[in-house]
Amino acid sequence: MNNKKIKNIKKIDIVFVVIVLLILFGGLLNVIFNSDEINYYENRTAYQMPKINISKMLKGEFQNEVELSFSDQLPLATILKKGYNFIHNITPNIMADIVFRNNCSNRYIKLGDSTLSFGCNKNLVYYDSYIYYAKEAFDNRIKSINETLANTTIDTYIYYIEKDTDLNFATNKKTGVYEYLKDNINSNNIYNFEINNFDEFSQYFYKTDHHWNYKGSYKAYTELVNILTDDNPLVAVAEECINDFSGSKASFSGARYFYKEPFCVYKFEYPNYTITINGEDGKYGNEDYHLNNKNAEVSYASFYGDDYGEIIIDNNNQSKPNILVIGESYDNAILKLLASHFNKTYSVDLRNYERETGNKFEYTKYLKENNINKVLLIGNIDYFKMKEFNLEV
Repeated sequence: MNNKKIKNIKKIDIVFVVIVLLILFGGLLNVIFNSDEINYYENRTAYQMPKINISKMLKGEFQNEVELSFSDQLPLATILKKGYNFIHNITPNIMADIVFRNNCSNRYIKLGDSTLSFGCNKNLVYYDSYIYYAKEAFDNRIKSINETLANTTIDTYIYYIEKDTDLNFATNKKTGVYEYLKDNINSNNIYNFEINNFDEFSQYFYKTDHHWNYKGSYKAYTELVNILTDDNPLVAVAEECINDFSGSKASFSGARYFYKEPFCVYKFEYPNYTITINGEDGKYGNEDYHLNNKNAEVSYASFYGDDYGEIIIDNNNQSKPNILVIGESYDNAILKLLASHFNKTYSVDLRNYERETGNKFEYTKYLKENNINKVLLIGNIDYFKMKEFNLEV
């Protein structure tokens, strides 16, 4: 090989190394200065680069937080996680299929690190979660809620959503999270979406996704109408199933290609709402599109609507009160239903509000400015232990 070719190869190697270094450096800058706030793949708040803290460094906590930050923020992190989960779980998924075909029994079969399969119909479920797993987080949220209740005279209602994390299906033993909240939150207006066994869970929740299905969300809506109003709930005009889908649990466990289910819905005739999203006119959800395009790819968020910072649904009926709903993704499926019973329905997701609206959420100021008459705090176990949902009063 002559010297000219050797020099060209070296130049190519140098260019390649420079490009790799630039990509890595760009990724580092992205982690430090332009971090994502939400990890949409895992449906949680993303880990941020921590501030330098000597005390945390000595304990090793700072290093762990940096590692978690890189796992969320580096370019292609989500793609790499999806690939890892698929490869890591492909054998358990295949084995689970074999087990279910040969021994259909109500028992847990592990799929990956956090997801299980249970029941003859291949329901993907999460481990049951107990208070002592995150007692400090629960207690901090309870303290925040009690401070909120003590500093406002607005009627405030709390609705806890029980699901797979609240019950061990093999033993039918409940985790007691709702009971702990009820015993320690200073309110007589705390209610729950109750799940007592696997049959109830499988009736009201998707097989492959962590959300409630159309039957579960409608059951919650009818309960909330009775709690919040003297009205009768809207009645569905039809029931339809559209394209098959594979939800968040299947995706996170690497099982999207093994677990699918029909996406079924109720159709309603809503009032003629005016809707604003983060201060701009818009529409919430894509129900009409999916009902008219049944072969289009569908998901819970694409059908019902996403987790926007602020949604205002104006029913243009001043004889009705105004309500503020502070929740997370579970309320997406019931917002337009609830809005039919109020003049204006304000929905706030505190994970996204400040980032998407550019304004800090000031609770008492918001209540006064929007003439709020009732408040609904609604969510599942994560909502009642995540500090992101704390209200400042």
